[in-house]
Amino acid sequence: DIIAFEKAYCEYRLNKIENALKTIENSPQKTDKLKELQGQVLYRLERYEDCLSVYRDIIRNSQDDYDEERQTNLSAVVAAMSLWEKKPTEDYGLQETSYELCFNAACDLIGQGKLNEALAKLREAEQLCRESISEDSDLTEEDIESELAIIRGQMAYVKQLQGSVDDALQLYNQIIKLKPTDVGLLAVVANNIITINKDQNVFDSKKKVKLTNAEGVEHKLSRKQLQAIDFNKALLSMHTNQAEQCRKLATALQNQKPEHLLPVLIQAAQLCREKQHTKAIELLQEFADQHPAVATQIKLTMAQLKLAQGNVTKACIIMKSIKELEHKPGMVSALVTMHSHDEDIDSAIEVFNQAISWYQENQPNSPAHLSLIREAANFKLKHGRKKEAINDLEQIWKQNPKDIHTLAQLISAYSLVDANKAKILSKHLPSSDTMHLKVDVDALENSAGVTFIRKKPAKVAGEQTKEQGQVELKKKKKKKKGKLPKNYDPKVTPDPERWLPMRERSYYRGKKKGKKKEQIGKGTQGATSAAAAEL
Repeated sequence: DIIAFEKAYCEYRLNKIENALKTIENSPQKTDKLKELQGQVLYRLERYEDCLSVYRDIIRNSQDDYDEERQTNLSAVVAAMSLWEKKPTEDYGLQETSYELCFNAACDLIGQGKLNEALAKLREAEQLCRESISEDSDLTEEDIESELAIIRGQMAYVKQLQGSVDDALQLYNQIIKLKPTDVGLLAVVANNIITINKDQNVFDSKKKVKLTNAEGVEHKLSRKQLQAIDFNKALLSMHTNQAEQCRKLATALQNQKPEHLLPVLIQAAQLCREKQHTKAIELLQEFADQHPAVATQIKLTMAQLKLAQGNVTKACIIMKSIKELEHKPGMVSALVTMHSHDEDIDSAIEVFNQAISWYQENQPNSPAHLSLIREAANFKLKHGRKKEAINDLEQIWKQNPKDIHTLAQLISAYSLVDANKAKILSKHLPSSDTMHLKVDVDALENSAGVTFIRKKPAKVAGEQTKEQGQVELKKKKKKKKGKLPKNYDPKVTPDPERWLPMRERSYYRGKKKGKKKEQIGKGTQGATSAAAAEL
């Protein structure tokens, strides 16, 4: 009992966090020191609710010089709850007098999605940090930059979330060049660079992934951070064509958290890269059967794979099996598009009708309901289903009789089916006198955009006629004189065979053979011409 704190502290420093908590809980007397340690242990175990209550109790019941440190720890717990558990946080009246408190407040804002406010708070933390460190004359500029690295890393993360990827990457690379001693910071920065690189610059990513494997990283980061790093390692293995490594990492992740969706999606993606689409779909189907809670996302992925294979009909069947999404406008749009691609207009109209019926029962006359009816009417008009389209348009017009656009569509549709009905409905249209259209017709006709041009009056026919008997003489083209050869003699008749090759002419007798010359080198190797003559 006397040495409970010392024992628990040793276990805490040896990263035996569960043992440390047992030692604290088994201690008969909870001293202030033990409570402080219990808060640290609960924070490391990510039991933030319990940790928060411990720190609030300590702050209420203690009066010493360590109040700012306790407030810093409390703000860290609040920030962790906001970042990792996405829980709404309360205002505990923490004074942001130090850069640590300011930094934790920025992390809380990031968790709430208030990125601009978080960035401003991080700049404030950077300024406070620089002011507090500059008081120490022994520190160099490099030491100050190293201290500021964690704030800069969080600023880079915010910029990355905001879409300023180039600025974020520049800050990340500056931090890596500083070579800070905090292995947790290096691992996070390296992981974030990998997420920026994605499937590009994989050699740089392979270098950076080594920083995430440093000793002691698992004790510096939260479970969600470590899980994200493992996911990115698996994806990097897939992009670098390390199929076995990818499968190994994805399987390990799935064993850690069997209900998690990402590991099975990574495995399916790897199978697709290997052109094994059937195996990928089987894997996804098996996972969907085992985990109905995430079956919707899995089925959407399966439909996407079927579409990638060009099997639109199977994709439609899979998507129709997702009952909780069948009435959603996005699902209706996708199914109608795919049925139209297959030229199955009846099925497309059935999809519209089912969605409209759902809204009629659950959300009648809602914007989504009326929008679906209008789209259904347009689709039916496009494909010649005029009578069905008229019913839909009448339903919309009854809801809003002042809707001139719908009325015009309805009259247009009736004009193709029932002209008398179209005339009756046209009476509801506003008269031209009530339409306030300020149009200057002359200015419109003279504008640059006018395409109609008045034709000039034709000339009198009599002017163009010619007197009878007058013959129009055509202009003759002058023929150029051909060039003659230099030795041309007009008295001599040209050779009629001059255009034929010499060999084909009737008087060709072949070349005259001259005296045979000694053929050197034409005989057997080493033989002379004299010997050749004797042979």
